[in-house]
Amino acid sequence: MRTNNYYTTRLITLFLTLVFSANTAYSQLLVTGGLDIDSLVYQLAGPGVSIYNVSTDCHVDAAAYFESVNGDVGGIDNGLLIATGNATNAMGPNVSPFITTRLNYHGDSDLSKIVDTITFDACVIEFDVVPEFDSLNIFYSVSSDEYPQWVNQSYKDAFGIFVTGPGIPNKTVNIAQVPATNTPVTIKNMFGPSNVENFTNNMGGSTVEYDAISNKVGAGLKVYPNKAYHVKIVLADAADDWVDTGVFIEKGGIRGNVNNTFPVELLHFDAAVKNGNAEIAWTSAQELNNEEYIIERSIDGRAFEKVGEVGGAGTSNAPINYSYTDKNVVQYNLPTVYYRLKQIDYNGTAAYIGNIIELQVPVQQLIVDAFPNPATDFLTLRLGAADRTDFDVRIVNAMGHIVEARTFPEVIGEYSTTIDVSNLPRGIYYIESSSENSSSTIKVNVQ
Repeated sequence: MRTNNYYTTRLITLFLTLVFSANTAYSQLLVTGGLDIDSLVYQLAGPGVSIYNVSTDCHVDAAAYFESVNGDVGGIDNGLLIATGNATNAMGPNVSPFITTRLNYHGDSDLSKIVDTITFDACVIEFDVVPEFDSLNIFYSVSSDEYPQWVNQSYKDAFGIFVTGPGIPNKTVNIAQVPATNTPVTIKNMFGPSNVENFTNNMGGSTVEYDAISNKVGAGLKVYPNKAYHVKIVLADAADDWVDTGVFIEKGGIRGNVNNTFPVELLHFDAAVKNGNAEIAWTSAQELNNEEYIIERSIDGRAFEKVGEVGGAGTSNAPINYSYTDKNVVQYNLPTVYYRLKQIDYNGTAAYIGNIIELQVPVQQLIVDAFPNPATDFLTLRLGAADRTDFDVRIVNAMGHIVEARTFPEVIGEYSTTIDVSNLPRGIYYIESSSENSSSTIKVNVQ
């Protein structure tokens, strides 16, 4: 809960805002409210996309057109501003530590799930989009007066871009993420100490009233060309309806991967299973200010996690081959593992490039059974393999010494074999079986 000192200071700063209101005429940022928001949304369409069926659910004061007169805002010159308070509060100079307009508007259930708390003053923009190419990208910058006092508190205002359509696992995905992470965009995540390279401390700034401004962020998604997708862009206060946050969405910033849109052009992105590992390879045709690639994996096609990173080449006009090994991918014992590739340039802008790979992993059931257990004279092993493969089988005693080893070549389907254990000393043994892509161990008791 915010203290009484907060509310007292809030009244003082409202007074100071009025005192400094004459300066807004000279602000580097112009914000114009009272316009038709649907028309502004259509202006967000850039090259390579078409937008249809726009609808908005925002307080009348929460959305506006913005234009930077003498400099950009987080790398964006003009476009649509949505806010959790009055959008015109965004105009600088920065004189209030926590500018607030309580709109008494409803929250958003999707954002409430992300922040795990109640939300308020939501501004929701929805539309259908048809990309001409195989990628959909939306460019924006986040700003907030929650910084720095409330960043590490429970007041984690949130922003989401939810996309629904063909080829998207689990039907809907939130592509609004903190650069170089899988973390959703909240005030805590965007303006926390682990993300200082991706935002500017704006306290005392002349352009924007908000105390922190993120760099321009590119939210990207691989899509099917010429197919319709539904997009929901939403911003809301979280935990309470005090202190404003705004998102600047670039005019023409919803676009496909047309020429010169991305700093990296891929020739291919593939993966294959070798020796139980996923060998991932890709080739860039050209790169511009490319800092690094992030490799992400999913075992269910929905939740991805970072598994590695590979440095980029900066700027290059020649093809460059890259590779990464995700070790022991067969451990999941799943027929399919998913991979995607994220590219990050030197200013922190990130976008997903290439298709999502659905890597088919051989699922091999090695030792189906070992019986009888305990064994006295003979032990029967039942092996199984979905694809033709060689099995190496070893009997190892409790001291770790191999007492017998056999190879069974080109096993396919189910195969049984008998091993004489009558000459082995009584005790615990381990039957270890391995193939090219998997391994298994069974504990047996010889009596």
